[in-house]
Amino acid sequence: MTDSTARHKRRRDISGAGTFFRCPAVCQPDPAVVVDGGVDMSARNAATAIDLSSDSDTSSGGRMCWPSPWDPQYVEKAEVRRKKAKISDPDRLIAEELNSLSLESRTRNFEEIHGVATLIEETEESIQRDLELLDEKLDKLRKRGAYDTALFLSPKFVKDPKFRLSFLRSEEFNIDKAAIRMINYFRAKHLLFGDDALVRTLTMKDLDDIDKEYMRLGAVQITPDMRDRRGRYVYTSYGKYNDYKSIESSTRVAWYLIEKIIQNNDEAQRHGLVVIMDIIDDKHVYNPLFGKSSTLSKCMRIRHVGVHLCYDQPAYSPVISLLRLAISQESRLRMRIHFGSRTECYYDLQTYAIATDVIPISQVDGTPKTAEFLEYLECLKEEEARAQSEMEERRRKQQQSIHPICIDRPDPKDIVLGKGRPSHNFSGNVRLSEIIDATYLDMYEQCRHGDKGAICDEIVQHVHGWGGRFLKRCENELDGWLVVTNEEARGKVSHTIRSKFKAQGKLRRPTFTVGVSASSSGVGGRDANAAGSRNRGRVRVSNT
Repeated sequence: MTDSTARHKRRRDISGAGTFFRCPAVCQPDPAVVVDGGVDMSARNAATAIDLSSDSDTSSGGRMCWPSPWDPQYVEKAEVRRKKAKISDPDRLIAEELNSLSLESRTRNFEEIHGVATLIEETEESIQRDLELLDEKLDKLRKRGAYDTALFLSPKFVKDPKFRLSFLRSEEFNIDKAAIRMINYFRAKHLLFGDDALVRTLTMKDLDDIDKEYMRLGAVQITPDMRDRRGRYVYTSYGKYNDYKSIESSTRVAWYLIEKIIQNNDEAQRHGLVVIMDIIDDKHVYNPLFGKSSTLSKCMRIRHVGVHLCYDQPAYSPVISLLRLAISQESRLRMRIHFGSRTECYYDLQTYAIATDVIPISQVDGTPKTAEFLEYLECLKEEEARAQSEMEERRRKQQQSIHPICIDRPDPKDIVLGKGRPSHNFSGNVRLSEIIDATYLDMYEQCRHGDKGAICDEIVQHVHGWGGRFLKRCENELDGWLVVTNEEARGKVSHTIRSKFKAQGKLRRPTFTVGVSASSSGVGGRDANAAGSRNRGRVRVSNT
């Protein structure tokens, strides 16, 4: 049986809008097959989607992957929602969902998409009250994953009122949803950028060479000048450059660019974000843009007030129908589909307060306009270089100071003192443990007792040699971390070595006692028996 025949046998009509395949989730593209009308359909799958409800932060092996509409996970979600609603047409489903909303909610949803909604009124009293409620809700949540790691590394960053306010605004001050979004934010950020960038502002150094190359193509763009008539920022994504090899790169670049826009920008946080996905002239039936926007909308600290998908390939229709059935109700109600040429789609976007000149894609040849975007990237690079230089200067002055040094957060090269999994799993502590295992553990075990301190000193100097510091929490956790003395650092190293011996069953704690006899000490037999009963069960080593 040929591959093409096997695929035809697995056809299933999911949404009533076309014929579907259930392809296995793999990272490599499947061979092209010819289906209805001879359309070339290359079903591209993007491995497994990030599981935002899972407690594990390594559900995708440490890589950020996005779901394919052909993935069984998407198909299953679409089937469940279709059966529950007894509707296979996404347009009918959306109509039913709109009818189930209250008049106020339905009106606000319509006004937000068209850019005429009134902003939620904010007062200092209401903001303070909601921040306190958000703190209480976060304390009650369990299985917080990367959020707990971030809270351990920098409580000042996580508990910053302005930072937390952005999550409240993204959920229109719904406390429960804001708490879940904050948990998802740290989980996704940890998967994308790791521990190092978890509790600090992102910079271009957090992007690898492939990410930077992809960013300079202009496939995803957002700048301070890209706004609609309402003043909302517009994020555009150009589908032709989003092949399966660049899913992770496009996601990291999108996260970085959007974070730069909303950072300390109250106006952007209050108005929300408009997303435009242009997949016109893209010949592939699956594009990673489908899953990425829906998943990012659950993680980032800005609300997607409208998502516009522009396409011109009829083969996309069944995929888009399946996508609209699989995503959440909130995302589905805010998505608008535009079919036709690029000129027709962009003309249609004007009815949603989006001017044509805001979209950085040429209507003539369909290529991204990158001149202004590249200029904006150079400005960001210069600002980040200045900030980095100022931070290094502050650190140099702190190291020369004779007073105790407090820092905001540990670096990956530092060693943190403390108990529990966060300190044990910190990158610097893991590196210290590996060095002790590889070089010093056997040496420490075999040396004399008087030489053990010298080995601990050598390990401390080794850590200082790679630029690491030994840190402990300040009395007020919001003040950050304190650089400890060399004596405390030696104690940390010694404790780490003893813990390893204890785990291996090599640590012994004998009690040294001197045998006492009634005849030699002149003590009566009753006292000798009492002394023996007190020492019963201990390990005795005779010194005679």
